[in-house]
This record gives sequence, C-alpha cells and structure tokens, in this order.
Amino acid sequence: MQNLILFVIASASLAVIPGPDILFVITQGITQGRKAAILTSTGLVSGCIFHTTLAAFGISIIFKQSKFAFLILQILGSCYLLFLAYKALKSDSILKTDSDISSSGFKKGILMNILNPKVALFFIAFLPQFVNKGTKHFALDMIFLGMLFAFISWIVFVICSILSAQFNKFFIKNEKFGKYINKFAASAYVTIVILLFVS
Repeated sequence: MQNLILFVIASASLAVIPGPDILFVITQGITQGRKAAILTSTGLVSGCIFHTTLAAFGISIIFKQSKFAFLILQILGSCYLLFLAYKALKSDSILKTDSDISSSGFKKGILMNILNPKVALFFIAFLPQFVNKGTKHFALDMIFLGMLFAFISWIVFVICSILSAQFNKFFIKNEKFGKYINKFAASAYVTIVILLFVS
C-alpha cells in the first residue's frame, strides 16, 4: 500500500511538469477547442498504455539496447510532428470549434506517444521501482501501474484542455488575433520536436 501511495504522488508530480505532452494538449485546446484537446489527451494516455504493455513484457528494452531502433522511432515521431507543422502553415485557418471536431485529435495523440521512444524508456526506468519485490505477476503489476499513471496523466491533461480551450473561444471571436494561430501551432510542433531530441 505504501508503494502505491508513493507511486500516485510521484505520478501526479511528473504529470504536472510541463513537457511535450502538455504543450501538445494546450496547442490542440487553443486551436481546436476543448473536445479536440480531450480527445488528444485520451490518445496520449492510450499511447502510454501501449508503451507500458511493451515494457511489461520486455519488448521496450530494444530501445534501450539499440541506438538505431531508438533513433528510427525518434525520427518517425519528429517527421509526424513536422508534417503537422507544415499542414498548419499551409492551412487557411486551423481554428475550429467543438462542433467541428472529429476523431483526429485521438489519432494525433496516440501517434505522438507511440512514436516517442523516450516514453518507452521512461516506463522501463520508472514503473519497476514501484513493483513489489518477489511478485509472481510482474507483467500484470507493471500494466496496472502504467494504467494508473495514464489515468492520473489524463486528469491533468483534461484540466489543461479545459483551460486552454478558453483561448480558443477568444480567438474564434477575434479574427485579427486568430490569423496568427497557424504560426503558433506550427511553432509549437517544432518546439516539441526539439524537446524530443533534448536529453
């Protein structure tokens, strides 16, 4: 029980630290509204569960042992984000309201996390510290902790979604500011790419 309490505290602390995921959620909230940001948040945590499962069964270790595999996934993730930046710059306006939203936010979120090898390495390093020693169900315990971490992160992301969506409403009403949103989004995606390559 003590391990679980420490895990919740550590997970909550890590979830609120500004990083690529939160920046991505905030960007979606500002440009496309609350629903899109929440869908993106759900996609991001789904990617966390994916990496947790790989880590639990020892598959993610390939990214720790092979610099080439790590780099390939890192490049793929960066190319995806740069593609989003390009689309933002080429679009007339990426500002959307909640009524315009499709499931694309979820796809963006899950792709961003699945294509980030740092997430895989994080779970390899973080989760085992809180698994009870001598457990006969190591993989299941890892998956449980990973899902709990994802849930805690989701709550934080949803709060960020709701807050950032207030700016979306402002920009929708004020077109003179809204014209700069495409450049803001593209800059945010490029910033995330830089963050992914910074140790």
